[in-house]
Amino acid sequence: MPENRTELDVSSLGSSRWEVHTPAYRAKPRVEYEPSSSNTRVSVTGERLRVGVDYLGLTLKGLSPGQICEELLQYMPGAFIRLEYGLMFYRNMDIGPGEAKVLSSGGRDDVHIVLPGQWCRGLEAEAMLRLLRWALEMGANFTRLDLAGDDYEMAIMPGDLNLAVERGELVTVSRVRKYIQSWGKGEFVGSTMEFGSRTSQVYLRVYDKLAESEGLEAAVRWELELKDEMAQLVAIQLVSRAWAEVWAERLVSFIDFRNLDDSNTTRRTRCKWFEEWVGAARRAVALGSRAVKSLGQVMAWLEYQAAPSLALLLHVKGMVWLEELAAGGRGRLRKPRYAGLLASVGVSQLGPLGVAR
Repeated sequence: MPENRTELDVSSLGSSRWEVHTPAYRAKPRVEYEPSSSNTRVSVTGERLRVGVDYLGLTLKGLSPGQICEELLQYMPGAFIRLEYGLMFYRNMDIGPGEAKVLSSGGRDDVHIVLPGQWCRGLEAEAMLRLLRWALEMGANFTRLDLAGDDYEMAIMPGDLNLAVERGELVTVSRVRKYIQSWGKGEFVGSTMEFGSRTSQVYLRVYDKLAESEGLEAAVRWELELKDEMAQLVAIQLVSRAWAEVWAERLVSFIDFRNLDDSNTTRRTRCKWFEEWVGAARRAVALGSRAVKSLGQVMAWLEYQAAPSLALLLHVKGMVWLEELAAGGRGRLRKPRYAGLLASVGVSQLGPLGVAR
């Protein structure tokens, strides 16, 4: 993997005028985190997989471009420079270490951040987790999040997936799938299997990293490209749950491979080869529903998503109204989805509001 750069090479960026940020926006080393030179991958290691964030796109309000640049430099030292042009309908672009981009326009209160794979791969998992928490606390709106799983056993190749599709075993909500073979100098060098459209909320790309890395990394990458509401949902899940679990659930909620043992696809049994590979990951809930699986997940959703709305209602309606709202919702706690949660935290019976027995 390439080393993190402390200064940006601007010779290939095609601009003749540069504005370097003031020293206030240069790196201020953060004591509690020192990047390890031995592991520059953002990943959580499982038995056979390494799961990590490989791209982030998010929008923030209420912070200046300089404040955001300063925050990003806590994770990857170096400096940001101002280009004479922007991207994505923003007039200004600050570009920094790892090709991080901070996009802004005068007169607009929003700033968009693009953190590509090169930047994400320069962080340890704990640093990425801290960044996600900070962004959610700042009210970030995630527009894209790539979550990748690298299989170093290379148990399932893109060609194997294509054969399973031809056998009719694929179950997916997407009608788009594509198998691509790459050739060089008359020799087969690798293949890619794609599911979904790049413009949809979920897009999956499975490819041979051995070919991509020119023989330096032997793995098959399963890369989920998530956008808009799905990116926002997964960002919240990543700060409160195991990354491998989140990745597996997102995967099998988008594609699955099932035996042709029933005319109804929902009753078909999962193919043994896929079951063994993905494990016992359950199908994730549909976008927009509320899956209550742990108290920590409930608290994370409330803190990162509902806190501003609760603060507004508390200011406008007062505490009595909020208490009445909570009291009205207690009846729903008897539903099975909440009963399991209550049991998991040792609550067997509901007492008065705020009292659990």
